[in-house]
Amino acid sequence: MFVFEDGYIITRDKLTLVDIEKTENIQIPSTVTNLGTFSCMRNNQLREIDIPEGIEEIGICAFAFCENLTRVHLPDSLTQLGMNAFEACEISELNIPPKVSVISEMCFGYNELDLSQLQIPSTIKRIDDYGFYCNDSAAHVNIPEGVEYIGRCALSG
Repeated sequence: MFVFEDGYIITRDKLTLVDIEKTENIQIPSTVTNLGTFSCMRNNQLREIDIPEGIEEIGICAFAFCENLTRVHLPDSLTQLGMNAFEACEISELNIPPKVSVISEMCFGYNELDLSQLQIPSTIKRIDDYGFYCNDSAAHVNIPEGVEYIGRCALSG
């Protein structure tokens, strides 16, 4: 079951954000720990977002195709990034929190990231297929020693 509250659709236990009104400023309820699949997809009014502490998971395509999204701040509490979570945005600034161990398939594909400046934390073990596909400066990426797997076209420009 779901609850509609202040422009959000959240699960009854208030832990998962299911959908949100398409606005420039998103304030995620403090009870939410999971940004669900497709929850903020195609919000072209959104330009930047500071995802609050307490969020542990960003679901599949959660922010995909937010064509004006240029800056994302991910919280240290984050542990999982779903496939295509930020595909086809315009992100040029990004932090990857230390609890994240996998950059999932197409997670940051088709963005504006300067991969030569991106700090990939040593906790990353996998960069799945197309993880950072079609970003800038893919020829000069600093890969930490602990990365065990880099998928097909994961860093292709």
